[in-house]
Amino acid sequence: MRTRLRFWWRYLTGNTPWDSNITPPELLDLIEQIDPGQALDIGCGTGTNVIYLARQGWQAVGVDVVGQAIRQAEKKARYAGLTESTRFLHADIARLPELSIPQPLDLVLDIGCFHALSKETQRSYPTHIAALMRHAAPFLLYAHITPAGVTSDRLTAEQITAHFAEDFELITVSQGIDTASQGASGWFQFARK
Repeated sequence: MRTRLRFWWRYLTGNTPWDSNITPPELLDLIEQIDPGQALDIGCGTGTNVIYLARQGWQAVGVDVVGQAIRQAEKKARYAGLTESTRFLHADIARLPELSIPQPLDLVLDIGCFHALSKETQRSYPTHIAALMRHAAPFLLYAHITPAGVTSDRLTAEQITAHFAEDFELITVSQGIDTASQGASGWFQFARK
């Protein structure tokens, strides 16, 4: 509950360094390699990537726990004339199986949501996502990580890979530094098994 309140407050005050309104190059590169279809952006914020996907011919759904972010996303989609190919849901991702999301999904994005989830929600997260996806569909994950050998509440890249291994095959992983937090981060591209 504290995490949800913290995100609500940050959107209310405009203190959202993660919401750059820029689609990351990792997503741009991936989209060049696959045909449009049904997409889900988990933790979509103000909808930047949902709108980008819609402009590329995708039907895209964004989910976020912060109502203010969803309202901004809906406004951006209306302004862009993309209300027919976008949909935004104000919901807790822990309730993913209960949400009305078109299936099977051809792409799932999580750019910064997984690492903010409770340990309990993280445990069921891979299975819930996989249940919505078609075989071999890509799952692009960006997460804050802990460098190997450092003690932290965050997972290492190896732990994240192992966490998703039952339902997903790792395609690529690249580690770096998050520009907003200056902490270790990683981009993981998985494929649904």
